[in-house]
Amino acid sequence: LIFALEKALPPYADTLAQVRVVSEQKSGAVLAWTVLRPDDFVDVADAPSTTPWTLYSTLQNGLFDAGTSSVVNIGDAMATLATCDDAKYAPWAGKMPQMLDDERRR
Repeated sequence: LIFALEKALPPYADTLAQVRVVSEQKSGAVLAWTVLRPDDFVDVADAPSTTPWTLYSTLQNGLFDAGTSSVVNIGDAMATLATCDDAKYAPWAGKMPQMLDDERRR
């Protein structure tokens, strides 16, 4: 199934290639990585400024009950992970957290 998806969906194939690059790093490699997995994107026109968002270690809404991730919040989450201190980054180092807009705190 994965092979078929990789061949049929070029963006999916690209994602798999990226995951291979980061996951096949030798231990002791200098590359620090986190793969942010947003859910259904909301365009900037609909959400022009950042709002609260949350990272989750597991898929939250199942495959067919997507949450939302605004484009501006995706950028904010990426920038936060890239620039935060080691203590805040450590739980997500080498992981693939799901990022969702926090609808409860809007």
